[in-house]
Amino acid sequence: MSCDEKLQRSSRLKKSSNSASQHTLRQKNSDSVTIEQIEALLDRNVSTFKIDVVQEVHTMVTKEFNHTINKLESDFTVATDFLQKGQDDLLKELEVANNKIKTLELERTTLKSNIESLDRRLMSVEKISRSHNVEIQMVPEKRHENLLHLIQKLYDTVNVTLDTNCICAVCRIAKINPKSDRPRNILLTLQTERQRDILLSAVKRYNKANHPNHLNSTCLGIEGEYRAIYVNEHLSSTTKKLYAEARKFAKDNSYKYVWVKYERVYMRKNDNESALLIRDFSNFEKLKVK
Repeated sequence: MSCDEKLQRSSRLKKSSNSASQHTLRQKNSDSVTIEQIEALLDRNVSTFKIDVVQEVHTMVTKEFNHTINKLESDFTVATDFLQKGQDDLLKELEVANNKIKTLELERTTLKSNIESLDRRLMSVEKISRSHNVEIQMVPEKRHENLLHLIQKLYDTVNVTLDTNCICAVCRIAKINPKSDRPRNILLTLQTERQRDILLSAVKRYNKANHPNHLNSTCLGIEGEYRAIYVNEHLSSTTKKLYAEARKFAKDNSYKYVWVKYERVYMRKNDNESALLIRDFSNFEKLKVK
């Protein structure tokens, strides 16, 4: 083989080798681009999937949240409507109750006024019915006693002429306290208030003239234990309590005189002071302050 042929062969081999190398390189480049594309495609698909999943979850959560909110709103509306109705009903009941209270208060005021009016009328009637009566206290009781004879002795003692026709009734009356050992009082009913006042004035004069030996059981010819006897107006239970309290107050606070005249209780500290009218129990507290 000549030199020229060797050179030509060597040149062809080099060209062939270069061509094969370029083909292999192109093949490698072609394979590398495809993988990158796949990776990019996968990345896009994963990203798209993530977005879709997030959107789906967001949609589901939003839907469920809205459903829950709507249900809560509905339940809350029902509850508030129920409470509002209950409040309205309660307000109506309160209004009805307030109206009833106002009506009852008005009725109570009217009834109180009527009762006070009836009390005044009753006291007036009682005062009139008692105005002819004399109550004689602490006269010892005896079996088969003659009360009319005792009354006659009383009149004789105080130096008043007795017309038996003036006596409407005379009797013992029940005790206020059944357990008391005091004798029952004697109630003498006369025809007029004037006849009563004459007897009361005579007893007062007798006691003043015979101090300290006031009217007592021996004056009436009653044998046994000495008892002081008291002749007073026939007082109502209220005035009796007030009179008893006045006597106790006078004893504790050095008041010299306590008496009753025409159902009114009076007190006097001494001879130099004026008489005080005791209208009710509150007067004693006022006198303590003085």
